[in-house]
Amino acid sequence: MGVITADKNSKPNEDTNVVFGLPNDLKKEAARAFLESLSEKFVPILGKENNALCLLEESMNTNACMVATNKQTSLLGILAIQTSSMSFLNPTYEIMRKHYGFFSSIWNLARLATINHKVAQECIHIEAIVVCPEARGKGIGSLMINKLLANAKEMGKEHATLEVINTNISAVKLYERLGFRTIESNSIWPLNKVIKWEFESVYLMQKVF
Repeated sequence: MGVITADKNSKPNEDTNVVFGLPNDLKKEAARAFLESLSEKFVPILGKENNALCLLEESMNTNACMVATNKQTSLLGILAIQTSSMSFLNPTYEIMRKHYGFFSSIWNLARLATINHKVAQECIHIEAIVVCPEARGKGIGSLMINKLLANAKEMGKEHATLEVINTNISAVKLYERLGFRTIESNSIWPLNKVIKWEFESVYLMQKVF
């Protein structure tokens, strides 16, 4: 549910490189980009920036993502992947307690569980898409998605899914241009009032190969 600007008329620079896996030296930068882009979703749960950044960095599965970088290997974007056997973010109680204490850890994990998505074996789920501010509007999101879809089909997956909040209209339009269609619209009321999310529903979108 990352922040993506409409990029239908833009193409990535030829120096843009998209690969599977997040290099360890980009983890801090990735955690910050992730939190900034998905602040509407995660800040109401994780609160203080320093704690949230540490939690995200320590919870990342660096193999469950695609990364876009430029020629200087600066981070341009991240596409987090979830399958039936792995996911990008895996916050454990031990990691959570290290940064939030006993009671807050239990409460935070319970709220994070509400946005967990179960994935069937034949599906690849796009857990999140993050495009860094300086790279938005340049086709980075489309590039990462298209490369993932091509690889997913070769892996024998039958369809791809993603979720997007109802307030992120530009992302919905981008996904539709890439062949995704909304198959569910799920209201999160009254949970959004409890967690203090500003969005009210989540769309589940799917592309069949």
